[in-house]
Amino acid sequence: MKSLKQERPVWKEACGEIVIAWVVRNWLGKEKSMKKNIVALLTAGVLAVLTGCAGVSDIDYDPSSDTASAEETEQAEGPGEEAGTSEDSTSDTSENDVDEYDGGLRVVCPDEFKNTKGIFKIRSYELDPGTGIFITDFDYAGVTEEWLEKAFGGTEDPSEEDQETYSKALATFTEVITINGNRSLDDLVDAINEYISDNETELGSDEKVEKASFKELKKVGECTFFRMDKYDRHGAENLEEGFKEEFETLYGKIDDLLENVDYFEPVSPFEHLAGKKVEFETTDIDGNAVTSEEIFSQNEITMVNVWATWCYWCVYELPELNEVNKRLAEKNCAIVGLVGDGTDEATIKEAKKMLKENGDEYLNILPWDGALTEDFPMDSGWPTSFFVDREGRIVGTPVVGAAIDTYEEAIDQILENGKAEGKAEDPSPVTENNAGQYRIYVSDTDGNGVSGAMIQFCDDSTCKVEMTDDTGLAAFKADKGDYTVHVLKQPQGYKEDNTEYKLPDEYSDLHITLEKE
Repeated sequence: MKSLKQERPVWKEACGEIVIAWVVRNWLGKEKSMKKNIVALLTAGVLAVLTGCAGVSDIDYDPSSDTASAEETEQAEGPGEEAGTSEDSTSDTSENDVDEYDGGLRVVCPDEFKNTKGIFKIRSYELDPGTGIFITDFDYAGVTEEWLEKAFGGTEDPSEEDQETYSKALATFTEVITINGNRSLDDLVDAINEYISDNETELGSDEKVEKASFKELKKVGECTFFRMDKYDRHGAENLEEGFKEEFETLYGKIDDLLENVDYFEPVSPFEHLAGKKVEFETTDIDGNAVTSEEIFSQNEITMVNVWATWCYWCVYELPELNEVNKRLAEKNCAIVGLVGDGTDEATIKEAKKMLKENGDEYLNILPWDGALTEDFPMDSGWPTSFFVDREGRIVGTPVVGAAIDTYEEAIDQILENGKAEGKAEDPSPVTENNAGQYRIYVSDTDGNGVSGAMIQFCDDSTCKVEMTDDTGLAAFKADKGDYTVHVLKQPQGYKEDNTEYKLPDEYSDLHITLEKE
């Protein structure tokens, strides 16, 4: 499998801003939008301009959570200022210097990992939304912060020499991979290799991973943590002397670092969104009052593209979004932009200018209280696009990053599978039982049980996730109450099902039928 640093120079993905962290954040956002996470996560990805174990997790500075810190958060002008990550989850640094990552790791970094000549970085993110597979990278860049700022901080056109220097300076210590749902190592290897096969063109390689590369570290609840050593020390041979020595010294301490990690069950950033109804009142970019009902009731599917003026890849795709919107109109669908940082007159004016310059005529609206944290959570990267049906319910899986080539495909799939209604009355039979639990049976159109379907079981405040067993059963022990059920992930070979199924206030069995592709 190719390394990203072999495929393209870092500066090509950079936004050319003075703040180096923005360069890194936006590059990571593009990795995800191009579905190259597997390369970044299994090889040497771009590193943030921070030493120590800065949590790349939920930092609601709103830029891509892939690489954020408290300091970076202050530099962002977006409204999201609570914690949230991406490639992670909220960076939670306490007085004990503990950093929490989306992959289910709380890390306390020893001093030798903080006080480094080069740059040590931990990044964590989900392989693909809804997969329940999270990757945590332990990375290194053999350059100083001062050099990086000088080379990339104040220019949109860094020298070829600096580009080459940085490209060769990236190395990987190791990766920790988390899989939920009581799935086995076989399941993990199959899922990663399926991902590689599905994205072979984008990845530029079809090299698969093997079981021998994985070592089990810990099991917590329904999650198992593995260390994958296939790409250990990847890129270290290119490091300059001094940096190479530091890298090797730190690599010798990675085992001890992982032994002292506090492992916990991670939660997918989009897990709670399936079927969620979004309701709001706000104004468009010109100050006209609009409501969610007015916006969503006009279209079968509305793609809410959340962007910001500071986000390079958000702005990068603006010229093409208007053309996509015109094509979507023929399907009675539309794009609506949500200007995430549109909280002051200067930014709104800048957003108007950008839209006009790029010929964008579709509706753009401004954020409301909870827009970027509750309704359209932006913890996974900028831009992110959410799909909403006529009833205002989120359907399908949000797309993280600038992904012009995938928006129409995602909407077509939702329309094809009949998810546009998003409100379908439960078409599957629900029968009471005396088993003291709720049981979800998933079968195909021939009546055979479907194993490996990821089922989400929710009440008003919490959700649980289980994988169906060999008989197609997923069982949930819970008090009697009103629950909703969604199929978060279907096995390979079956069509997506985003229907919201409702369960009565009695223990019952729900039967869901998945159609084959």
